[in-house]
Amino acid sequence: AYRRAYANTNITVAKLFAEQRGESLTDTEREDIIQLVQQSIREVQIITQTLNPANALNWQVRGRIYQSLLGVARGADQWALQAYQQAILLAPNDPQLRVDLAGLYLTLAVSDKSTDGTQGQAPGENAPNVPETKAANLLRAEAVLQNAINLKPDYANSHFNLAIVYQEA
Repeated sequence: AYRRAYANTNITVAKLFAEQRGESLTDTEREDIIQLVQQSIREVQIITQTLNPANALNWQVRGRIYQSLLGVARGADQWALQAYQQAILLAPNDPQLRVDLAGLYLTLAVSDKSTDGTQGQAPGENAPNVPETKAANLLRAEAVLQNAINLKPDYANSHFNLAIVYQEA
């Protein structure tokens, strides 16, 4: 739990700092942000690969951290998708994991593909394929949310996110 919180804190501070400073980042500030992101990634790798790879919450945090790096880090979409898929394998009855995965697909559907990211290492050939088109990402988001609704019909978050997907479509 400590490492999850530490990873979340690092990525949140990095995002907030980058948003506040915008384009006026100095080299020192840019290095600080990079260190925060690297520490966040290091922590989620420790909890998912070494300490407790069977904990779905660890994989969920890993997916969220990689999702927050979309447009910044090369392969972040594939890393996030892989993490969410692993979390769902470990906790197949958790609708929130599917809502998070649908959020990734929705983000990919509305994002600018020209900002694929240039930093970091791309996943290997075992990484899952992420849909390339807006329509394909929206279809996957819809399917994942329908699955979440089937798991827990009274989970309002699933219905709300499905409405967003329909609106975007």
